[in-house]
Amino acid sequence: MRRDARYLRGWDDPRPGKLRKFLAVLAFAGAAAGGYAAGDWMSSARAERQSVDAVEKARRQLGAAVCVEHFMRQPDAEAQLTRLLHAGVKERGERIARGGWATMPDAQGPDPGLAVLCAARLGELYTSVRKATPISAHQR
Repeated sequence: MRRDARYLRGWDDPRPGKLRKFLAVLAFAGAAAGGYAAGDWMSSARAERQSVDAVEKARRQLGAAVCVEHFMRQPDAEAQLTRLLHAGVKERGERIARGGWATMPDAQGPDPGLAVLCAARLGELYTSVRKATPISAHQR
């Protein structure tokens, strides 16, 4: 076997040339870009941001469920709900916040996002109850 064969030339010289260095860097960059884009890799800052967002979302969902429960436990809940739903969308959240239902136990004041979510849930509840109630009950 000839030592100067073209395909064996690189094995004799252990030092990588500029082309090999460039190709190695290009391969690494391609693998990293592919991993972040298609491989669902993420940085620790992005992972932390996503986990904080998930916690806030879960907290708001739980807070909205508690808010609806507290709202519906008041003595005149049906009348209050009717008045609430006749108000504008922005005003609904403000009424929920003023009523104290959107204040979490560990918070100083009401959470506006929670108030809007609670008002939306109350609207969904009202709609589902109206659909489930027979027509004769609406005509009282």
